[in-house]
Amino acid sequence: MQLRNSPIKWALLLPGIVVMILITVVPISQAVIYSFQEWNLTRSLTPTRFVGFDNYIAALSDPNFWNATWITFLYTAGTVVASLVIGLWIAIALKTPSFWGGVLKATLIFPFAVPLALRGYSYRFMLIEGDGILDVTIGAIFPFLANVAWLNEPGWALFWIAVPTFWAWGPLSGLMLLGALNNISPEIFEAADLDGAGPIRTFFSITAPLLRGSSWIATRRT
Repeated sequence: MQLRNSPIKWALLLPGIVVMILITVVPISQAVIYSFQEWNLTRSLTPTRFVGFDNYIAALSDPNFWNATWITFLYTAGTVVASLVIGLWIAIALKTPSFWGGVLKATLIFPFAVPLALRGYSYRFMLIEGDGILDVTIGAIFPFLANVAWLNEPGWALFWIAVPTFWAWGPLSGLMLLGALNNISPEIFEAADLDGAGPIRTFFSITAPLLRGSSWIATRRT
């Protein structure tokens, strides 16, 4: 009897289902319930009373809410696109096996392994005006940017907040896309080469479409 048609499969899936419910469904449901209640943490450690949609009305009427929503959208879009572009570049660059390519692949997981808080603090200190290594390096290469206070200007601050994110997720996306790229039959690329397709045409007509599923997964993970 195949396991797919056996009731035993539900017993095997049950622990995972329970864990998913405990770490996703329960917290989200609790947050939704709290959103309909009044809760001032400076006055009480528990919600005090039911207020209906008052919290939502207050949020949607607050200009700061919409500004935060816009900033969050820019941050999310920027980090996702940058991570995917970096990942595609890494995957294509490392597709051809080599000794140094193998060494580089072994180190690509390191940025992701660095805790997010440590990444943020590291970049913060590297961007200190006049003393940070990134600030000094950028000022030396681009003198017209020497006096920019990176974390005091909204546009630059948003950019540098996003950098530690795609610096970590880009290499990880590269490893995911590299695995998918290696699963594409070499005969497909050989046929494209025989038909006279150049690197750009091959990428947009073959590589990108065949990596669409893996790119979607990498995007969701980012």
